[in-house]
Amino acid sequence: MLVPQGQIRFRIRLLKFVLISGTVALLIGTTAAVTARDRHQPDAPAEKPGKYDHLRAHGKALAVLRAARSQIGVPYVYGAQPRSPNGLLAVGHHKHRDGFDCSSFVAYAFQVGAGEWISGTIAHTDQIWTQGGLLPLTPTAGETDKIIRGTGRKPPPGGYRPGDILEMREGAGGYWGHVLIVSERGQVIQSYPPDVYETEPIETYLRRNSRMGWVRVKALQDSSN
Repeated sequence: MLVPQGQIRFRIRLLKFVLISGTVALLIGTTAAVTARDRHQPDAPAEKPGKYDHLRAHGKALAVLRAARSQIGVPYVYGAQPRSPNGLLAVGHHKHRDGFDCSSFVAYAFQVGAGEWISGTIAHTDQIWTQGGLLPLTPTAGETDKIIRGTGRKPPPGGYRPGDILEMREGAGGYWGHVLIVSERGQVIQSYPPDVYETEPIETYLRRNSRMGWVRVKALQDSSN
């Protein structure tokens, strides 16, 4: 017996309605179950802030960091020039097209930012440069009229601050091979292949305190007090 076309269309619509209703009910039930589960699930613990995330620069330290940041993205070039106060001042806040290595970058930031000539006196950069990095230097604590120096095993007075210089030992011989500047918000700024950047957390370096020295320029410390 043939079924009238009208009944066929009715049955198809009824079947669609049943299928759609079932799908909606399933979705509502699933959503309710997930909501109930989430309601009883403890919140994920907030990420613990770093010990140095609060660091902010002031005075001459801020001026040093501004000079340093003006060179972000400039390529790392080993043995880059200039390495004299007047040569670095001539670069100013323009991007240095000839690039920086780690020590000339630190010298640039202090000379242009704060008028402090620190190459050799601060980071042993003259010795590193003239000896090709092969001069074994022992990080000794001490003080002059210009700087305070120490080792990573004993942080600077009051803890690390923006504008402090870190000296890193590199290689099996433990020679000085890299210098960088403590920045703000728990970061450092440095010239290291491939370029000048400010991203890595200071803790990355402080974990290696037995292979690290630090230098604080008194002019920066005095200007922030």
